[in-house]
Amino acid sequence: MNHAGVTNHDSVVFVYTGGRVPEHLRERITHAIIDKSVSVIDEYAFQDCPKLQSVACHKGVEIIRKCAFMSCNGLRVLNLPGVKHIETWAFKKCRRLFQVIFGEKLERIERMSFTGCRMLRHITIPLNEGMAIGGSLYLNIESVWLVEGIRKLIASLHFERWTRRMEMEMNEIHRTVPCARGKSKTSVIKEWMSSMIHLLKHFKAEHCIVVNEAMTLLELALWKAKLDESHKEPKRKRAKIDSGIIRKERRVTCGADIIIKNVLPFLQLDE
Repeated sequence: MNHAGVTNHDSVVFVYTGGRVPEHLRERITHAIIDKSVSVIDEYAFQDCPKLQSVACHKGVEIIRKCAFMSCNGLRVLNLPGVKHIETWAFKKCRRLFQVIFGEKLERIERMSFTGCRMLRHITIPLNEGMAIGGSLYLNIESVWLVEGIRKLIASLHFERWTRRMEMEMNEIHRTVPCARGKSKTSVIKEWMSSMIHLLKHFKAEHCIVVNEAMTLLELALWKAKLDESHKEPKRKRAKIDSGIIRKERRVTCGADIIIKNVLPFLQLDE
């Protein structure tokens, strides 16, 4: 059951556990906490809650239904870390909404989800291939940021020139999208996302090649060092052992497998 707790004369915190906010609380609540049991915020859940200023949304919330936050004019910033799907008119006429921060799981924002959000200027999104985003989200957008995980991945690319190229591409959107008008911003952002995904795939593939070559060279270097040690042994001792056996034994015991096992995971990129 939904319940609200009054923290002082001007602030009412509401814990949402499903359904719709009771009518007698819609004009009062200022802050909402989405209960851990909730994965879907229902249709019209917070519709017409004019004083609602913040929503504490945990990573388990995956779907925001139609008109869930329609006409919540007190909202300024939304952090939706686990949301996958936002339905039509979910944030319609949230006239003061300024920034929306999505997480890595975002898959779909339906058309008209943010229609009437005239002050919406900044969004944070992932680079998910096939992600569908309705055009009305972009009408007044001035900047598009990538989720933290993507920025860390870019920073960890093998060569600095790769990182610089990705950062240039990443920042290009802040120059182009403010100049685009209305619905054309949708095309600009989608083209930018496609370019970013293509370039990142290319550099990740190149990174894997470089790492594999480096690990091969490391293994050979360790093997050679182990073989050099064998030549320092007394001649009488070495004469009794077949050279082929020595080379095989040195390769097995050179320690490359231990180093590769412990070093390689730190050099590989996250998917």
